Amino acid sequence: IVPLADLAAKGLSLDALDVQLVVNGEVVHSATSAAILGDPAESLAALANMLATVGEKLSAGMVVLAGAATAAVHLEAGMRVSAVVEGLGEVSLNVR
Repeated sequence: IVPLADLAAKGLSLDALDVQLVVNGEVVHSATSAAILGDPAESLAALANMLATVGEKLSAGMVVLAGAATAAVHLEAGMRVSAVVEGLGEVSLNVR
């Protein structure tokens, strides 16, 4: 978890982060976080508003996936997939 203030201190904005989807060491898609409703925070606000219409709310500690910045790719066993997000880091998995 990276606080928004930490991004700002690096001169980065949540709505303009470079995102790469890497499969087996090759960048297969690139985008910016603006692909998520213009700003991932807008996606979070939309979720909060939808939950409020049914009497629910977001709570501290909940994990929320704001959406995807890049297109999905078909995965097959043996692939190594990484998402690299500017200022946030990288997450990888091996497909079994």
